[in-house]
Amino acid sequence: MLFHCKRWVFTILIFCTLFLTSSLDTRSELRFSLEKKQFEELKSFFPPAFDERFDLYVEAFNGKDFLFEKKGFKFRLKNSKKKTVIQVTKIFEKKYFQCGNKTFTWKKNKVFESQNTELIRLLLFKAFEMFKYLQSNQIIPLYLALDFDLQIRSLEFEGKHELFSSIQNEGSVIFIPSHTNKKVRLKRRVPLKSGKKLKFILGKTIEQGPEKDLETTYEIEAEGENVDLEKEKDSLDVFCKVLGRVKTPKESDEDESKLGEKELNLGRYIKKMPSFIFKKREKK
Repeated sequence: MLFHCKRWVFTILIFCTLFLTSSLDTRSELRFSLEKKQFEELKSFFPPAFDERFDLYVEAFNGKDFLFEKKGFKFRLKNSKKKTVIQVTKIFEKKYFQCGNKTFTWKKNKVFESQNTELIRLLLFKAFEMFKYLQSNQIIPLYLALDFDLQIRSLEFEGKHELFSSIQNEGSVIFIPSHTNKKVRLKRRVPLKSGKKLKFILGKTIEQGPEKDLETTYEIEAEGENVDLEKEKDSLDVFCKVLGRVKTPKESDEDESKLGEKELNLGRYIKKMPSFIFKKREKK
């Protein structure tokens, strides 16, 4: 686990419906995955100041698999010094572009965000308690798993209908914390010929790997001032120019699958979550 939390004690469980300040937005971005040497080559292009963020991901678990990702959704709690939000993201358009021998992606997402710092901290606390059991030799207490599930079901947040509707025909599920990661970001705005700007983001994401080792992935992204700006020729040319600073070729296959914290935790949940939770509805 990447997080360290104080042991807060909550004596009252929240059974009522919980409301948050919410927003809906459509966002788009360019993205190219990097290796460590390529990340280091690009660092000098960015100011030294960086942002940090901790993300906790929530999944729908049916006893065998995580379902939200398979439906194209990302459901997470994002916690930084600037803000703490619940975010639901749904990819609905994706394209590929080429810069010489480098292939990068453009994605358009529907993004729902809801803010309530205290409630999110409560969910974070409960998730950390579950992770302690998940990464130990002990079985996850049923009350702890059901309590986290109840908090998610009771919470009113933007994007809930779309998220829950995507799995309504999947049988019995329980909502559980799937994994965490820490994100470190360097940012710089680059002007375009049109007078608008692209915000470049150089980042690394740190999460737990096998045997409690930390795994780090790297990427560079660019976001326009408005949706779709990134796939215009001017933006693509600027993105390619920045990628041109990368001289080191990739050493590994980009499609090579790595066992990350999410996949490791899926295996743990399959072993540790009581199976009778899912059997009752499956027999109907």
